[in-house]
Amino acid sequence: MSSKRYPEEFKIEAVNVAESFFQLLKRERIKKKIYTTRSEARTDIFECIEMFYNSKRRHGSNGQRSPLEYEKAYFNPALCV
Repeated sequence: MSSKRYPEEFKIEAVNVAESFFQLLKRERIKKKIYTTRSEARTDIFECIEMFYNSKRRHGSNGQRSPLEYEKAYFNPALCV
């Protein structure tokens, strides 16, 4: 991120969201499994992120809505709560 394009508050929030995500991923997925290969780990983590985290899990950074709900509200302002 270029410091000229983004305010400092945005950068701090982005880092906080990323740290929260990786902490959650480790706690809920990685530490509960033993992977035999790197490929198996990669596939499992990808599926976790794409199938659950990105579509269904509620996020504190967007008003406790799932990303799908957030996008629907963003593209259709009449749905905003």
